[in-house]
Amino acid sequence: MAEHAEMFLSLYRANMDAALQVQPVDSWDSFPLFQLLNNFLRTDSHLCNGTFHKHLQDLFVPLVVRYIDLMESSIAQSIHRGFEQETWQSVKSLTNNLASVPLPKVPSLPLTLPQMPSFSAPAWMGPLCENTLQGINLPNIFNGSATSEDLFWKLDALQMFVLDLHWPEPEFAKHLEQRLKLMASDMMEACVKRTKSAFDAKMQKASKSTDFRVPLSVCTMFNVLMDAKKQCSKLCVLDTGQESANREFRWICVHLKQPDAQLELLNG
Repeated sequence: MAEHAEMFLSLYRANMDAALQVQPVDSWDSFPLFQLLNNFLRTDSHLCNGTFHKHLQDLFVPLVVRYIDLMESSIAQSIHRGFEQETWQSVKSLTNNLASVPLPKVPSLPLTLPQMPSFSAPAWMGPLCENTLQGINLPNIFNGSATSEDLFWKLDALQMFVLDLHWPEPEFAKHLEQRLKLMASDMMEACVKRTKSAFDAKMQKASKSTDFRVPLSVCTMFNVLMDAKKQCSKLCVLDTGQESANREFRWICVHLKQPDAQLELLNG
C-alpha cells in the first residue's frame, strides 16, 4: 500500500510542481498546501520522510527561509521607525481615553522593503488584534507602548507560524527554532536598549524638586520592560527553565541599573 501511495503521489507531484512554478515571486499562498500535505504524510509511518515527503520539504525549504529573512528585515525596520515616533503613551491608555480612535493595529505583515520585492503574509494568518474598539475586551497585556506591543505580537506570530508547519525533519526544525529564538533575543535587546535610552533622556529633563511626580510615559517604559521580562521565557529561551528566564531578567535589570527588587516595586 505504501508503494501504491507513493506511485499515486508521484503522479500528483508533476501537477503540484507546475502549479508552484507559476506562483508569483514571494507569494506565500502555497503554505496552506504544505501544511495540508505535511500533516497527512507525517502521521503516516509508511509515508513520513518518503520520496514524495522529502520532495515536498525540498520545495518549501527555500520559501520558509525566504519568508523568515524578509520578516526579520521587516521587524528590524519597524522597531527603528516605531521608536523614532514613539509617544510612550500606553496602548491601554490610548484605548481608554480616545474611544473614537482605532486601536493601533498590528499590520497583517504587508511589507515594502528597500531593494526587495514586496510581499504579504498568507490570508489565513490574520492579525490577533482588531482594528476597531467596538466589542473588544482588551487583555491586561496591553500596558506597553504601541511599538513594543507590535514587536511582541510579530515575534509571537512568526514563531507560531513556524511551529504550525510541524517541520518533519528534526535537524531543520531545530535550526528554525534556534534562529527564531536568537532573532527574538536580538529584537528584544534592541527594544530594551531603546527604552532605556528614552528613560534616561526623560529623567534628565525631569524636575528635581521634592514634589516630583512620575510621568505616565515613564510608567509605560517600565511596563515595556516588564512585558519584555514576561516574553523572554516564551520568545527567547529554548529551554524555558526558571534559571534561563532569570538570566534574561537580570540582563534587563543591568541595562536599567536597577536592583531586581526595586524594579519589581516600581512595576507594582
